Formats: sequence, C-alpha cells, structure tokens
Amino acid sequence: MRFKQAGNKKDIIAVVVKSREATLTIPQGSPVLADPNGTNDGLAVILPESSAAARHDFFFGFATTDIAPGNFGEAQVFGFCTFARYLVATRLATSSVWASYVAGAIGDILQIDSLASDQCVKYSGAGSATNLFWAMVLAESYASGTTSASTLDGSLGGASSVATASIVVKKVMVRAL
Repeated sequence: MRFKQAGNKKDIIAVVVKSREATLTIPQGSPVLADPNGTNDGLAVILPESSAAARHDFFFGFATTDIAPGNFGEAQVFGFCTFARYLVATRLATSSVWASYVAGAIGDILQIDSLASDQCVKYSGAGSATNLFWAMVLAESYASGTTSASTLDGSLGGASSVATASIVVKKVMVRAL
C-alpha cells in the first residue's frame, strides 16, 4: 500500500495488484475486483466481466495504468480518482440510435458495469437517495442527453459511429478501504 507522505496535492491510497486475467488487459480507469484464490489473496484482481455480479462486492479500486495479463500494477482504493472509465449511454447495434441518458451530479451513486468489453462504472442513483456510505460516487457533473442518431456530445467524449457503448473518463471519489 502506498500513502503519500508530504506535499500540497490531493492524497490517494494505491495498492499493488496482480492481474489474474488470462487474455484481457485491464485498462487504466477500469474497476477491478479482488479474486481470492488461496495463492494471491489480497493481490489478484480481475475485470468485472470475468465474474458474476454477486462478486462486485469484491470491488478493489480502479487500475492506475493498463495491466497486462499476469502482470503487476496498482489500483487506487481511496481518494479523488480523475481517470475512472464511465458508461454514458448504450445502443443495441451500431445502426441503432443512441438512447437518451440522465444527467449526473456530484455525489451520485455509481455501480459496476459488467457487460463484456465495457470495463467501467455507471450511474446507479441519486446521491440523495440514501445516506449509506458508498464505495464510489460521481465527483463531477454532466448534462443529460436526448436520443441521438449517430454521435454523442463531444464534451462527454462521444463514441464513434461503430460503437455500442459510449465510455468516457470521469472523476470519481473512491472509498474501497
């Protein structure tokens, strides 16, 4: 575990992790899940798409860099994460329109998205909906969007015409300790 010792910048806490993925590279900003296996407990991590949704309680932070299969890296488990992969909108096929999406506000509760190849978090509910202590909340706001024929608002890093998911980088407060 790495704690910053001095300075005048934001603090984070990062832990060493080892990818247990066989073929997939864990992308920077992707949520990772602890993967207890009796050998690398507290070190081994996998992508959400490699586990059942019930295992999402093993959330172990956000990858700070790309981590190739079997390699070591770090996951940010506490602090203001400026590089979280965030799902804005989806569509069924590349020929479909983009669905409308709700606005995001600071403090909105996030959940892990486990669709294949998304490797991100998404909106779960308004932060005011509960007073529980959540592991990840949105740390920046964005406006809602209406149905779009081909591309999304460029300010959100809109997806290309061949994508079925619009994934952007958002700021997230993470508390996975």
